[in-house]
Amino acid sequence: MRRILLATDFTSQADHALDRAVRLSSQTGATLDVLHAHPDDKADVSALHARLIADAHRAAKGAGADRVEIRSVVSVRDPREAILHRIERIPTDLVVLGGHGEPRFRDAIFGTTATHIVKHSPIPVLVVQTDPAVPYAKLMVAADRPEGAPYLVENALSIAPAAEVFTVHAFRTGFLDRLDDAEVMDDLAAREVAALQSALARVAKTHPSALLGAHHHIVAEPGDAITVLMDETEQLVPDLVVMGTRHRDSFLGSRAVDACFWCPTDLLVVPEPEFARVPVDA
Repeated sequence: MRRILLATDFTSQADHALDRAVRLSSQTGATLDVLHAHPDDKADVSALHARLIADAHRAAKGAGADRVEIRSVVSVRDPREAILHRIERIPTDLVVLGGHGEPRFRDAIFGTTATHIVKHSPIPVLVVQTDPAVPYAKLMVAADRPEGAPYLVENALSIAPAAEVFTVHAFRTGFLDRLDDAEVMDDLAAREVAALQSALARVAKTHPSALLGAHHHIVAEPGDAITVLMDETEQLVPDLVVMGTRHRDSFLGSRAVDACFWCPTDLLVVPEPEFARVPVDA
């Protein structure tokens, strides 16, 4: 990872995201760009640059990250436009944003800056909502299809290489779900697990310690994807939930956008390969 973009509006949620971004930059050696969008051409740009640098260095000192290269970026665009413009113009590997805090009715209808970026970004987006000082020790990867799981896991391990991984897959059973046959359901789940294991085999070559033995677990459950993911999140209590998105241009958004509202922990959203600018291990 070479460059991380942290977008801040100077709120407490953004401060949490800044702290996490500083730690990730120190961990990966990536340059940290700290961006503030102030859609007012009369703003004191010099003062904003100074504040961005001061806040970032304060966060770095608090995290014990002394060697992070930090750059400030001030834009007079709308925040959503500023973030997307920056990552289209400057090669960037990860966007880090603060969570939405207390959800509002208007946010549920029109979305937030985070949901807009999650929906439209061509690169992974990390939405920070929990204590940034706590390392990511347990990851829950939501794989809606086996062939997409390796890409999600690879991206997740790029920011948490030593974490325990739980790959969760929800599958539909059609008319079989009305048979209430435990043996049939177990057989279907076993097939889904086998498909995931096969798909993930190539990832084990680059991350053997995380994907072999007790460090990687595969869960396949019948049912609606959102219901399964919410239930598993409650049971597993992961530090980070990882989801893919393929529908950033659709009107209704995607499950990843929905997760910005229901997910209680940090959320990493990864555009699947057909939308991603730079595939992992290309």
